[in-house]
Amino acid sequence: MSRIITTSILIAIAVALALSGCAAPLDVDVPRKETALTAAPKVKPTSIVTDVQTADGVYQFVYTPKFEFDTTVTPARVWMDFTMGVVPDSVMPLIQAFRFQLDTFPADGLINSISGNSAQMSYDDGVVGYTTFNCDLITNTASIVVAEHDRVPGEPRKFDITMYLIANKDKRFPVKQEQLLGVIQLTL
Repeated sequence: MSRIITTSILIAIAVALALSGCAAPLDVDVPRKETALTAAPKVKPTSIVTDVQTADGVYQFVYTPKFEFDTTVTPARVWMDFTMGVVPDSVMPLIQAFRFQLDTFPADGLINSISGNSAQMSYDDGVVGYTTFNCDLITNTASIVVAEHDRVPGEPRKFDITMYLIANKDKRFPVKQEQLLGVIQLTL
């Protein structure tokens, strides 16, 4: 009888040691073989045409804009970083400059509100002076649509980026309210 008890205890200890030494598939500290992901090739546009204006001014790129597309997925994804400023010969609009900085943004044709430092606008707020604001959903709003034109076999792919900004939307500052509508047409 003592032999059966001793054998049972030894088996229980062996099973306990075996179970405590095994790593479950979901353990975070289990070493894994990792395979590096190959990034999709990004396509840069061969042509950029802009039409960005308010009632008081026309805008142009301040720095070299960055647009890159991943066309291996549907809808295509775009990386963009650009700043536009008012053309010096314009009547002075409220919005002096604005910037969009977005990564892997879908070209799905849907309107998206952008807030935080992904969209910024600069203007004289009448209180502090010339200031750069991160866009929000109340005072300084920014919306963007990236849409692909219908594909035509043998023709380059075309995309439109439509931007709609409103400065001082809720009239928080003692300056006028201003709306800006613009389109950037890109051909890959």
